Amino acid sequence: MKRDMDLVRSILLKLEQKDIGRSVTIDGFEDETVSRHLELLEEAGLIKATIIPLDNRPSLVLVERPTWQGYDFLDAIRSDQVWNRTKTLVAEKTGSTAFEVIKAVATAIATKLLLG
Repeated sequence: MKRDMDLVRSILLKLEQKDIGRSVTIDGFEDETVSRHLELLEEAGLIKATIIPLDNRPSLVLVERPTWQGYDFLDAIRSDQVWNRTKTLVAEKTGSTAFEVIKAVATAIATKLLLG
């Protein structure tokens, strides 16, 4: 499975707007893909979650809440304008989707927009 930062963003946006404590579904994505991304988000410290391994199926991930770091990242990428500019700039300059690079670029773009 390849990490999909658009899915990461969609998950964080959805978590901010829903009751926490249950599994998450995202339109257009298979449950297994969402589940594996939730596991990645938990490993990265962006969400607090309970991961329940299941035999021959994706893990059940019960999300408690985004973490402080999760909200910070979401705040950096919330704006569609910032998100799209970030993805374009990262793809052009590095081709990498490293989390810290994306967060730093998004923060720099948001700061530039704020300061004019």
